[in-house]
Amino acid sequence: MLGISLSNRSGLPASALGALSRRAEEHAFSHVIMNESYNDVLAYLVVAASATQRATLCSGIANVGLRHPVLMALGAAVVDDVSGGRFVLGLGTGTQWFTPDRYDTLAIKPLQMMREYVAVVRAVLSGEPVNLPGPRFPVQDFHLAARPRRPHVPILLAVVGHRMAELAGEIADGVIVNMNGPEDIAAIRAAVARGCERAKRDPSSVTVAALVTTCVDDDAEAARRAVRASIPMYLTFDGYSRHVTALGFGDAVAEVRALVQRGDAEAAARAVPDALVERTCAYGSAERCRAKVAAFRQAGVDLPIVSARPSGAPWPATYERVIAAFGGGHAGG
Repeated sequence: MLGISLSNRSGLPASALGALSRRAEEHAFSHVIMNESYNDVLAYLVVAASATQRATLCSGIANVGLRHPVLMALGAAVVDDVSGGRFVLGLGTGTQWFTPDRYDTLAIKPLQMMREYVAVVRAVLSGEPVNLPGPRFPVQDFHLAARPRRPHVPILLAVVGHRMAELAGEIADGVIVNMNGPEDIAAIRAAVARGCERAKRDPSSVTVAALVTTCVDDDAEAARRAVRASIPMYLTFDGYSRHVTALGFGDAVAEVRALVQRGDAEAAARAVPDALVERTCAYGSAERCRAKVAAFRQAGVDLPIVSARPSGAPWPATYERVIAAFGGGHAGG
């Protein structure tokens, strides 16, 4: 399995991302992932569903802070129906928000919130009447207007810390991780296994998916600059900041955050350590990028997801480079 992440941050309209979804499917990518960054990811996935026939479609991730879980389930049911049962619902607390109060989703402990959120989504997607007491999301006498195509839509949780990975092992079908290296996957799998043990589940039934920031360019230095420049944004968010600090880069995290706050994006990128870039990203020639993604697979990732970054080329050309580098015989595994 191999996925490609398509981003609306590219500035491409939904129709263009739908066409790229079709191109990725034609080149043997098994999964197409859409993110949610100031857009409605479920609407984008309906476009992708209409443009494809075989690829699994996944929200990577749908932001729980923007939707009541009933509304999330309603949208998921539509995507799953239009795609013919090819949808995987990736959920996460998200990093971009439309209001400063974050709809107070994070006013309670995120683990407790996510446990209840998933329970509501699963109950609604079962097609049966739903009566749940809450406390955060009470639902009374609700049911879908039409029977869902499938009573069990797979759910993946976006994971930064190990406690969320444990929760996923208990209640979800998989995890999506980001800003990790191959050497970090064993600890994630161990956390998932602890959750599975509590729920008496087989850990092998839980998919581990990993986003791999990737720039395909024969100019290795230009490619490295491109992936490096993508990292400061993540470090401005507390969850990723704590995660990267735990990886051993605490001093750099503090410096990058300070530079971003001052508005010096170029200096912030330069402050990202080479070791962090090498650990978490794939860059350079197609062969070199394929080798790095293969290392994630060998480390225990079931679904590597190539997340493209441009090194000067327009976004359509950037995606075409990735599709050419990993498509066809290179996408298998």
